[in-house]
Amino acid sequence: MIYTEIEVGIPKKKRIQKSTGYVYEILERNNKETGKDVVKLVGRLSKNGSLNPNENYFVLHPDKGNIPESKKEEQGEFSSTLRIGQYVLFKKICDDIGLSGVLDKSMRGYKDLIVSLASYYLGERESASQLYQYYAHSHFTGLNYIPSEATISNLFNKKLSHDAIVSFLSGWMEHNLKNKGGVRIDIDFDSTNHNSSSPYLSLSEYGKAKVDEGLPQYNIAYFINRNTGLPIFYDVYYGSIIDMSHCKTAIAKVKTIAPNASISFVLDRGYFSKNNIEYINESDYEFTCMGRSNLRFKEYVGRHGREAITKSANYIDDKLFGVKFRGKAFEALDKEFNIYLFYNELEAVESFVAKQRQAKYYSSFLPGKKDPRRNLESAYGKYVNLVYDENDVIADASINYDALDEYKKECGYFWIVSNYDAPIKEIHKLYRDRDVVEKAIKNTKTGSDLTKSFAQSDEAVEAKTLLGFICASIRSYIVLTMAPYKLQYPSETSQTLIKELDKIQLDKISGTYISRYALTSRQRQILALFGLRHNDVVAAMKTVNQTMKIS
Repeated sequence: MIYTEIEVGIPKKKRIQKSTGYVYEILERNNKETGKDVVKLVGRLSKNGSLNPNENYFVLHPDKGNIPESKKEEQGEFSSTLRIGQYVLFKKICDDIGLSGVLDKSMRGYKDLIVSLASYYLGERESASQLYQYYAHSHFTGLNYIPSEATISNLFNKKLSHDAIVSFLSGWMEHNLKNKGGVRIDIDFDSTNHNSSSPYLSLSEYGKAKVDEGLPQYNIAYFINRNTGLPIFYDVYYGSIIDMSHCKTAIAKVKTIAPNASISFVLDRGYFSKNNIEYINESDYEFTCMGRSNLRFKEYVGRHGREAITKSANYIDDKLFGVKFRGKAFEALDKEFNIYLFYNELEAVESFVAKQRQAKYYSSFLPGKKDPRRNLESAYGKYVNLVYDENDVIADASINYDALDEYKKECGYFWIVSNYDAPIKEIHKLYRDRDVVEKAIKNTKTGSDLTKSFAQSDEAVEAKTLLGFICASIRSYIVLTMAPYKLQYPSETSQTLIKELDKIQLDKISGTYISRYALTSRQRQILALFGLRHNDVVAAMKTVNQTMKIS
């Protein structure tokens, strides 16, 4: 293996391969038997112009020291049967979407290790570093060694610094937004939280968790390019900060990195606030945001009662009606926007019935409960009238029918506010298709075993978040590309596709890896989706043998 963390002087008698940077030491000039120089690979040129050595260097130059003890454990042997299907697929995707180039520039010297870890996360849906060596033992990942736990820990805690990650994110966004020529890019913006079991993370604070396990959390905001389905940026922030508060900060970073990009943000109701709407609009970005209930919303609902809004001219589809008009989103904001008010007949009935059942349950469940701090009243008292005795015990709970009638007035109604002027059906589809970002976020968590973090430092959290983001980018591209394949095989998923290619194996015979089986028709079909052919698998096999020779 080549030790990228060690730098030594380049031998005087050498031959350097320009295309790869490999350095060969000349041991004998014009060998009598072959008439050629006898050479030995001793390493590769470092980014500083010196030599990153391999084991051969230390054998030929014992006076220069020995292989560091911390590196000897990385000499792990590969299996005599190697799986290469995932390597072929992931390498092609990383090259096609530009991920390889951006990683090369921002993570110089560590790109191959990062991609190999992403391959492990995706292939096994597992992120435990201690299990990676078993994956690398039987899977070719492009590396000529099996990284130890210490190497991965060093990568997460030291090498993937905050500055390097910022450099990557800036380069990745620039790559995804460059050469668009003013074409509008729809970006879905949403966030999620990761529970943390570590007491040492300054990022982790108690907040409103989507899955509340009583643990502190840290939050991550994601920006997804709806046109391509690819994540193009993310932002990590403290767990106690709510989404609404962080919105401006996250968008300001995007604005700094890509100041001339034509962007239209699609936002959930969690970001609906006067400050956010005003900031995005004044930044000359388009936006489409689901609104919360406020005085303006109540006014519009009152103005467009059920009889008025359900006129046949306002029909959209499937019991959904809607009207479009100009109006204010907030009392304190003078600017008028396009208001899209919707009414769903089916949801109106279902929502009211559910709320009434809920109130009935509370009225029977709460009596007898002790509530000295009035926590129960705060949580359930909106639709139930509570009566307390002298011991702060709820003596009676009756349904608040007046509150239910007020709730009923808004049942079935929802609204979208936008500075983008479009037909109401287009706006509804724009928001309905927002599940792109939900799937991408899900891919970063459950798709790569990152639902909960066990990292012991902020640096490790940032590094694992980067790996999750890279995995989400690769998987999103797979999901997008396999759409024609799913028409033929509806039950197939991105994971079953990955596992199908994982069956492409090599056997080691007489020191050389060769194909164990011919490609199946299904494997050929999957490879073709990504512009790959049998020859690409043969080329990967040659890469395996060349890599093993220099290990």
